[in-house]
Amino acid sequence: MKKIINKADYRHGDIYLKKVEDIPKGLDVKNITVLAEGEATGHLHQFTAPVKAYTRTEDIDARFLEIMSDVELTHPEHKTISIAPGKYEVHHEQEFDYFTEEIRRVAD
Repeated sequence: MKKIINKADYRHGDIYLKKVEDIPKGLDVKNITVLAEGEATGHLHQFTAPVKAYTRTEDIDARFLEIMSDVELTHPEHKTISIAPGKYEVHHEQEFDYFTEEIRRVAD
């Protein structure tokens, strides 16, 4: 049986944090507390302390995080989870729309 989620990875609603060894070079970096905002509800996936986020200016979905110390990730509709220090790639859950025949991000 293939393991889908590594013990070092985290799922929080429609957000998946995959542990990585390195963050690609040449990305813009900024400190964030809000990881994602719900499109339908406006609820936030939010860290309790700032973390470093790495993105490409032209591609908001190419996001990596560097977490230096334990931090909690909160959301009003999900259980609060504690994220261990490390480097992570951020993935948003997707779904296939059979009517439009397109892949789209799951709306939170």
